Amino acid sequence: MRILVISNLYPPLHLGGYELGCAEIVEHLRDRGHDVVVVTSHHGLEGPQTDGGVYRLLRFWPDVADESGWEMLRRERRGQMALKRVIAAFAPDLLYVFSLYGVSHGLMLAAQRAGRPVVYAFSGEWLDPAYQGDPWLQLWTNAANTRMKRCAKRTIGRLLNRVAPVGLEPLDLRGAYFTSAALRGRYVSKGFLVGDAPVIYWGVDIERFHPRARQEQRSPLRLLFAGRISMVKGLHTAIEALHLLKQDGTNGVLLDIAGPTQEPEYLRALNETIGQAGLRNNIRFLGEIPREDMPGVYADHDALLFPSIWEEPFSIGLLEAMACGQAVVGTTTGGSAEILEDGVNSLVFPPGDPEKLARQVKRLFEVSLRRRIGTEARRTVERRFEITAMMDRIEALLHEVVARRGEATDGIGDRATW
Repeated sequence: MRILVISNLYPPLHLGGYELGCAEIVEHLRDRGHDVVVVTSHHGLEGPQTDGGVYRLLRFWPDVADESGWEMLRRERRGQMALKRVIAAFAPDLLYVFSLYGVSHGLMLAAQRAGRPVVYAFSGEWLDPAYQGDPWLQLWTNAANTRMKRCAKRTIGRLLNRVAPVGLEPLDLRGAYFTSAALRGRYVSKGFLVGDAPVIYWGVDIERFHPRARQEQRSPLRLLFAGRISMVKGLHTAIEALHLLKQDGTNGVLLDIAGPTQEPEYLRALNETIGQAGLRNNIRFLGEIPREDMPGVYADHDALLFPSIWEEPFSIGLLEAMACGQAVVGTTTGGSAEILEDGVNSLVFPPGDPEKLARQVKRLFEVSLRRRIGTEARRTVERRFEITAMMDRIEALLHEVVARRGEATDGIGDRATW
């Protein structure tokens, strides 16, 4: 198949693991003989660029501040014309949409108008009812406060809709899939009719991420946090737990923090807490580490702390650590509950509960426990989250959606529209 991928970001420019996951899927599709090109934003660059099969053409909203309606229309028009040119040149059999957080949601409607089958890979909550979070579409979907203004808005909106979609037509989500049942449930709760959409879990390359020889010892206990330094990731809970351990006389616990800083104010607050708690010698910030180096980082530590306090859609990094035989102590928010099983492949604790986390960390001084849950973590990934199985399911869904193209197209089906 000829597949056009649309994503807000694409490596090497990325904010988190999902963009890396998108790139991995693209490479596997190419390895399976499919012709794949990518349209994404030029965030982090001076302007639009084309790099092989990656077209960095779209504006990323955090780069734009206080646009007028006219400026938004120009941006919408440029982005959708760029997409239209790529579609005309590449003639894809299918459009494959990943996260559009930070770029135009109108691209989904533009893709629909192109008359090509569309598959949505939902790995986060970037789409909300009435296109909340998209300034252009919200401008037209939000109701005016007087009858005269509502009539004028409808008339102008219909005229502009010929140039750039304003959200008048329903969004066809019949090709959607979700990376966890929890995430699908949240979309259903918002009113999206996607309750029968398939769940296709992220998968891990178990050849790249595999257990390595490690020095297992009782003390010092070497813990790792790997992820974005952002409040929702709950790093403060881990630091508070280390403080509690120090207060009760539990010595020999070290924590390394690997990941990019997304919230500088939060990082400053963490550093202040570390200093006040006397933990400067117990905690190190390693910065962002290349993904290819992470298996070695896992091997250098005894356990991964996963203290997330938000409804995690589904963590790729968590799976990679488990594939490396890493003992995990984590929360089961959101999709993580579909991965972690307390006392079997992990030790769990409630989000935002440093006391319970500290108690679970103390249990890790038992080397045999760490070894047992790390071994079972690896088995969990081999059984349920291996990348070949994920790609088989994705490829089957893409073929299925393309096959529907021959069906009647006089209106969008009711099953999963919004």
